Amino acid sequence: MPFHRVWVAMRIPTGVLVIGLILTACGSADPPADLPRSNVATGDGFTLAVMVDEPVVSSGDPIAIEASLVFNGPGNATLSGSGSGPVAFSVTRPSDGLTSGEPAWTGDCARLEFAAGEAKRYPFQKSGGFSGDEPNAGFLREYFSQPELRLPVGRWRVDVIAVGAIGEECSGPTLDLETWIVVEVTD
Repeated sequence: MPFHRVWVAMRIPTGVLVIGLILTACGSADPPADLPRSNVATGDGFTLAVMVDEPVVSSGDPIAIEASLVFNGPGNATLSGSGSGPVAFSVTRPSDGLTSGEPAWTGDCARLEFAAGEAKRYPFQKSGGFSGDEPNAGFLREYFSQPELRLPVGRWRVDVIAVGAIGEECSGPTLDLETWIVVEVTD
C-alpha cells in the first residue's frame, strides 16, 4: 500500500507536546513483490523460457517480455513448423476472463536449426484475430492496435507456447511446450 506521511502534534496529560510521524495508508494494496521474473518448461530436449523486465507496471506503460527456446541435447536439432516462428503469446486476466484469445501461426512449413545450447530469442508479439461482435471486441481492438504490450489494470497471465515438428518434416514428432508469467498492472 502506498503510504503518506502525516505529522501529528498532540498533548499528553503531563503537558508535554509530542510530535510524531504517523504513516497512513491510502489507495489500493501494493501488488505482490514476489512475482517471478521468469518461468520455464522443458520437454523433448528443448527448454522454453519466458522473462519479464518488470512484473509490476503502471497502467499505460509498455510491458517488456521475451521468450527463448533452447535445444539441450547433444549436437544439433531441427524444428519444422510455421515460418512465423515456433513461439507465440497470449494474455488473459483470470479475474474476469478478458483475453487476447488463442495465438495464431502461419500455415507454411519452415525449418529452424538449433545448435546445442543455443538460445533463440522471441520478443513478445501479438497474433490472433477476432470478429467485431465478440463481447471482448473493444479490448481486442485496442490490444491489436499497437505492437507494444500494454494492458488494463489487473493481474494478467501471459502464456507462451512453442510448437513445431522435431525434424526436417512438418509431420514429425511434435514439440508442444507451454509456460507463463504473471504481470500486475496498477493504477
